[in-house]
Amino acid sequence: MPHISRAEFVRGAAGATALGLTVGPRLALADDDCRQVIVTTWGGDYDRFLKQFVEPPLVAKGIQVLPDITQEPQRMTKLLAERSLKKGSLDVVSFSDASMFQMYQDGVLGSLDPAKLPHLKYVLKQFANSYSVPHIFSAQVIVYTPDHVKGVPDSYSAFWDPKYKGRVGIQRTEWVNWLQLAAQVGGGSPSNYEPGKKLLLELKKNQPRIYPTQETLAAGIANGDVWLTPDWRARAYMWAKGGLKVESAVPKEGALPVVYRAGLAKNAPDQGCCFAYLDAMLDAKAQVDFATNMGYVPTVSNAKLPEDLERKIGFTEEQRAHFYPQDFRYIAKNNSQWLQWWNQEFLA
Repeated sequence: MPHISRAEFVRGAAGATALGLTVGPRLALADDDCRQVIVTTWGGDYDRFLKQFVEPPLVAKGIQVLPDITQEPQRMTKLLAERSLKKGSLDVVSFSDASMFQMYQDGVLGSLDPAKLPHLKYVLKQFANSYSVPHIFSAQVIVYTPDHVKGVPDSYSAFWDPKYKGRVGIQRTEWVNWLQLAAQVGGGSPSNYEPGKKLLLELKKNQPRIYPTQETLAAGIANGDVWLTPDWRARAYMWAKGGLKVESAVPKEGALPVVYRAGLAKNAPDQGCCFAYLDAMLDAKAQVDFATNMGYVPTVSNAKLPEDLERKIGFTEEQRAHFYPQDFRYIAKNNSQWLQWWNQEFLA
């Protein structure tokens, strides 16, 4: 899955319109006619693993799965553009948690029907809602190079330590995440990130290294320029699998979770197909396979990971209970002015 900035959901109104797909005739499946399901989602590994781990049981029942590969802003634009149509062109829609909440607020998502989702009962309660299923999750931790960082950095305050001057890596697209963690350190709250601005200006004096993408940040870690950075634990796992010598630590302030979700378009051509696909995403074996290959943790209680994998990518019940809560309404309301501040005050 390409890295999705937590701020992407506010750009949905400006994206290019995604290509339309024509839905063909449907084949009976249980009580619903279903031949095709159109799934708008990320490309790359995420789409490949959907095909490999989630879709085979559906294909075996005669369901054709048609992918619509776009980035989140384009998906949002298309859903909003088709909201007045009786039947839209999309069935299953995938978003990060913040973007999914925005689509829910905009009234373009259908409601879940537990009777048609047998695996829904296994969803971890902290990730459950009425408008989407949680597919996979991770959380923002402190990723560090043990060759340079001695001891386990168990607080976000480590990014401000003078001994790491010039060694903290920052992705320029992660202004919301940095404001959140700075607010956690600086006495803010889920509905008040303002204290984080002062701390970020202090961090600026420590000469952090700014990178445009995950890939360039990884290169900075590989060549020794970056010793620590905040990132998803899943990303740390994939970096380590790829040969980077990195470890991760859960901050005592509470890790910031990210949940990648799937829902159904309110005007989906066939909601029966949607529910079949959504339920397949919650299958325990499919969830374990995703975890093994992508490093994202299952969202269902009956998916058991091998002990070594759980240690590398998972979170204890206590750590999950201490995840930093997010106020998506607050984020949506303030994101534009945060971006302006980030560009004009922090990055300048």
